[in-house]
Amino acid sequence: PLGNDRNFRWAADLRRGDGFTVLHSVFQSSWTVRTLNETPQHLAFYLPQTGSFRVSIGKRAVESGAGYVLMANNHEAGDRFVQGPHTSDVLFLDWKIVKRALISLAETPLSESLDLEPILDLSTQSGQLIGNLVQTIVQGMRNGGPLLSSPLAMATMSETLAHLVIRFGHHRLSGHL
Repeated sequence: PLGNDRNFRWAADLRRGDGFTVLHSVFQSSWTVRTLNETPQHLAFYLPQTGSFRVSIGKRAVESGAGYVLMANNHEAGDRFVQGPHTSDVLFLDWKIVKRALISLAETPLSESLDLEPILDLSTQSGQLIGNLVQTIVQGMRNGGPLLSSPLAMATMSETLAHLVIRFGHHRLSGHL
């Protein structure tokens, strides 16, 4: 929480499966999140339902709202400001899966930042495709959903999502695909 608010109220549901973690959360107040160095690396998809997310990446700050999803590597993102009251889902994709997809599509290892464009516009075809898959995964994992009992489906969806982000997301290597 921001400040010393003793009345900071929140609730969260965290589910983990092969390659993914999904977090459904509700916060009554605004707060800031930071990544610790020892935190495993992942690509996060921020899906606010009420309130908003603001993420700083380098010197740039971007904010999500209706019609947009934010994507960011947690080790490249600075502070994440959660504007409350807030309800959201966050899907975390293991960064190793993203790196494997990059090697298979671009035939080059990732030795520096991908410089992934963090704003995914859901009004575009590629934004809808990625956004719908993210929503499907979140729905399939939330509240102990059926996707958690299918490791093969989880593995297939994680690789598919990574390939779609590399193929259709805007990043430093987009022109080489």
